[in-house]
Amino acid sequence: MNQENIENIDEDEIDLKELFSTIYNYRYSILLVALFTTIVAYIFQYYKPNIYKAKSTIEVSSKKAQIFNGNDLLAGAFNQGSSDLDTEMAILKSRYVTSLALKKVDESHKYYAIGRAKENNSSLLQYLNPNRYLLLFKKIELGKESPFKVDLKSGYGIEFVIKPLNSNEFLLEVKKAKDKSGIKWSYKGKHKYNEWITNKHFLLKLKRLKEPKYKKYVVVVNNIIDTEDSIIKNLNVSQLNKGASVIKIEIEDNIPYRAKNFLNALTESYLEQSIEQKTKIATLKLKFIDEQLKTITNSLKDVSADLEKFNRKSKSVNLSSKSEETLKRSAEFKAELEKILLKKSMLLTIFKQIKSGKSLDSIAVAGFDSDSLTISNMISELQKAIIERRTLSSKFTAIHPKMKQLSTKISQLKQTIMQTLNSTLKQIKTRESFIRRALAKEQSIIDALPKNERIYTTLKRNYMFNEKIYTYLLEKRYEVAFAKAATISKNRVIDSAVTPDKPVKPKRLLIILVGLILGLILGVIQAFMRNFFRDKIENKEDIAKLTNIPVVATIPHVDNLKTREITVLKDPKSVVSEAFRALRVNLRYIIGDKDKVTIAVTSTLPKEGKTFNSTNLAAMIALTNKKVVIINMDLRKPTLHKHFNLSNKYGVSNYLVGEASVKDIIQATQIEGLNAITSGPIPPNPGELIESKKFVELVKYLKEHYDVVVIDTPPVGLVAETKRLLEISDVTLYIMRAKFSRKEFIKVANDIKNLKENGGMAIVLNDLTASKKGYGYGYGYGYGYGY
Repeated sequence: MNQENIENIDEDEIDLKELFSTIYNYRYSILLVALFTTIVAYIFQYYKPNIYKAKSTIEVSSKKAQIFNGNDLLAGAFNQGSSDLDTEMAILKSRYVTSLALKKVDESHKYYAIGRAKENNSSLLQYLNPNRYLLLFKKIELGKESPFKVDLKSGYGIEFVIKPLNSNEFLLEVKKAKDKSGIKWSYKGKHKYNEWITNKHFLLKLKRLKEPKYKKYVVVVNNIIDTEDSIIKNLNVSQLNKGASVIKIEIEDNIPYRAKNFLNALTESYLEQSIEQKTKIATLKLKFIDEQLKTITNSLKDVSADLEKFNRKSKSVNLSSKSEETLKRSAEFKAELEKILLKKSMLLTIFKQIKSGKSLDSIAVAGFDSDSLTISNMISELQKAIIERRTLSSKFTAIHPKMKQLSTKISQLKQTIMQTLNSTLKQIKTRESFIRRALAKEQSIIDALPKNERIYTTLKRNYMFNEKIYTYLLEKRYEVAFAKAATISKNRVIDSAVTPDKPVKPKRLLIILVGLILGLILGVIQAFMRNFFRDKIENKEDIAKLTNIPVVATIPHVDNLKTREITVLKDPKSVVSEAFRALRVNLRYIIGDKDKVTIAVTSTLPKEGKTFNSTNLAAMIALTNKKVVIINMDLRKPTLHKHFNLSNKYGVSNYLVGEASVKDIIQATQIEGLNAITSGPIPPNPGELIESKKFVELVKYLKEHYDVVVIDTPPVGLVAETKRLLEISDVTLYIMRAKFSRKEFIKVANDIKNLKENGGMAIVLNDLTASKKGYGYGYGYGYGYGY
């Protein structure tokens, strides 16, 4: 394995470590977010009403047959046209069939209870149950369990709030309602049961059926259009299996028995309208046939009388076989022509009626072939669209999208019917022309016969023609009457709807689980976002990512620690003392073999622990029998003298201005081997004093007489002359305080390292909060050796 692969593996391990470290560090906030989303999910699912689904299946006949187009009379009566599966599904979900079903069941009245039911006895467990308090705001649909019944004449869609007062009175409220003009209004009043309440916005009467269990109820009565829209929205009609002529019908509702009742009413209405439509067509056909029969019967009587009179007058006329054939053909042609003229007359009447647009809902095709059946189906679809538009017009104007859609559909259907009629009439005219030519040819043969034979042939032909038409009409009337009497729907209900016992929605456990998972995901996201945007140094890893300057020690956070105390003296066995021992030992790896060392301790800003670390480090080194001097070069805000309880009357500033000698400013501390030089009075020009030759002489003198010189410098981020102090030192300790120092401070440390030509530099992470990883003191405690 090459070095590049090893580096890649190390990077992956570091990334994985950081990933789990971030999750662990923000574990409480992640759990808090997950808990919050779980609670929200629980409340959401609690207020979601149960949804029940009722199912039913219908078999749709797919046998194709043409009415009156076969030799089997019974087949003609029962096989009344073909059924298209898509068409039947559209009919089932149509507003027309829905409106028929709504006449059988009540879907417009919605009764709700809000809050908890009246409790006779409340146990401690009931009081501890969180659902008890959530129930205060829950709306529960009651259905037939409602203690009221509302009669409404106006005010559809308004939410009426009912608060029972006693057995005779109730409080009626309407909140935040709007009239047709969009003006807001409200209502509140006390009323009695079984009395009409008259208002300009509504007219209703409330009947009390039984004792109310709740303190508050809500009643909404929707108009027929809104009710139909709601039903159609929740109604699903589909093919049960591909290739099967079975339709599956499903509906969802909050009340299980209501879903069952409506679905059964829908299938019943669907079958009834199918039978009603066929019966209506058969009735109109009978009427048309009876009118034609009346005319043909009279004509047949007249022709029969004329033929009998001619026979008596001429006694007898014998026709040749050729004349008999001519007579038979002529009669058949004339009968065929009469049938064509009947159909032509009917289609022309329908064409004019469609074109005029008048009485379209009363059109019926009384034809006797497949062409008439096709036109009849299209007219039936047109009539349904007209009825639906007429129903919608009570609620919507002509510019409403639904009204526009229906108007477009009606216009297209009319155009299609007229085109079909035109095409059929052209075919009829062609057939009529052919029959007339054939009849004219037969008539020319008859005209060439002798007079008596010609007269007899004409009378006989008329008689045979009327007899054929009469027989034809009688046959058709019998067939239509038989079909009407035997009219049944070719479709049948296979499975009726039953009351569903379990709700299909909502999936309550799933909602709560999704809430928990979503919370965990959001919690992890916020953890990484917070980790990404945090700009404070929190651990050694944060420093290692931004610089290659080594971290030689981490000083732990200790509660109730007084920062001006010399901790390594007061509590030598504390974790802080152990940390400074580790710092003392680790400095040996930076200093090397030097006997005389100058250590500069600095930081970016105040309050990062610069002086605290300087004093404790100097004390820890002095405990190893080294001669140590600590000098306070923070001439603007001196605090070193307070740590050792020393006087600050004479110090560095006095020496630099020539007011005191070196021996005058050196003070002994309570620690053997450790001397201190305080800052002295605050001078007006500390930067110039540090740059002076006197300061160089002071440092030179201290190096000659002490093993270790510790310089407590001003914050390098605020004072420019600090860099001068760092240049003359052998080692620079850069103090960074955990959760206080910003990551951008690392740039200052890097700049200082780049400027230092001689000596080493290291970082000390101060005030680090304890963790399971420990503080990372370094290579060991280092008792009795090194610094």
